[in-house]
Amino acid sequence: MPGRLTRRAALQCALAWGLGSLSGMPQAGQARQPAQWLVSWYHGTQAWAGLWQDGRILRRTPLPARAHQLLELPPTRRTGPRMALAVARRPGEYLLRWNPATGRVQHHHAMEDDRFLAGHAVYSPELETLFTTETDAASGQGLVVARDPRSLQRRFEWASGGVGPHALLWEPPRAGQPRPTLLVANGGILNLPETGRRKLNLGAMDSNLTRLDAFTGDILGQWRLGDPHLSLRHLARAQDGTVGIALQAEHPDRTVRPQAPALALLDTQGLRALPAPTGEAAAHWDGYAGDIACTGDTFWVTAPQAGCLMAWRSNGSAARTTPLEGVCPVGVADGEVWALGTRAFQHGIRQAATERTQWDNHLLHWV
Repeated sequence: MPGRLTRRAALQCALAWGLGSLSGMPQAGQARQPAQWLVSWYHGTQAWAGLWQDGRILRRTPLPARAHQLLELPPTRRTGPRMALAVARRPGEYLLRWNPATGRVQHHHAMEDDRFLAGHAVYSPELETLFTTETDAASGQGLVVARDPRSLQRRFEWASGGVGPHALLWEPPRAGQPRPTLLVANGGILNLPETGRRKLNLGAMDSNLTRLDAFTGDILGQWRLGDPHLSLRHLARAQDGTVGIALQAEHPDRTVRPQAPALALLDTQGLRALPAPTGEAAAHWDGYAGDIACTGDTFWVTAPQAGCLMAWRSNGSAARTTPLEGVCPVGVADGEVWALGTRAFQHGIRQAATERTQWDNHLLHWV
């Protein structure tokens, strides 16, 4: 059913946006510690989530099935350990809260019978609501569902504006839109629990990027690319406000996919796809972009099957391509780019060389 956030929550959101850029900044003279990351992976048939640092897993937790995105849970009123949340990969059937320091599971939330997860979630800026992307199992309708961030119970939901919603991104208030908004990448691909990862509607894909009013769920804007077989998946924002969207080609004719773009940009001119990768990325490019992160005005996009990390400026110009076998997740810590793969690389980008591990798509800097 539809719902709305309260006026008090709206004020808290505005305050949170004003303070967000100051949080987590190191103090003068403070020693810089090696970055720690929350990451999920699988080995054989077992899925895991854990805390990674300096080339090794510090602690790991077995998962009931593969996870996709990991988040830090907001603090409770009581002083207690920092907790994290794993969001199951689509079509996902669980949310799992655990303590990364000990590996101990605190709460396993099984999804309602008529809903399944699309792998992503985001907290409202005031940390009082957890928004997840989900699908109605009966109708296939994409949903943005508001949940209690502690109990994980469903509060209310909105239509996502399409099928197969995936990543979410909060947008701060801006000229002409005084309240925060939510961007939703509707990937256009229908999956159902009874058929698992099978893609049921490739002949009728309709991927889009939808902007929702963060307090009512009303659709404020919607954008599509010209190619209906480009699935908009993962999102990142540059300092100038440009949004980068990692793309995954779903053309039934696989010979077309090497010509597909990896990145689209949303800016004041609208939504556009950049040209297909060239140079080192072109040899094995198959149209599949994995994760995306941003430093300043540079978007970093992983190509797991092509084995490289690609970069573009927010103005659309190509920056560089860095080979990295098995690369999948990418993240930013203290202005440095980190990526996890199976071979080392240079160019000043921090890396993790790990064998026999299949990483999932996302990293979370555990400050």
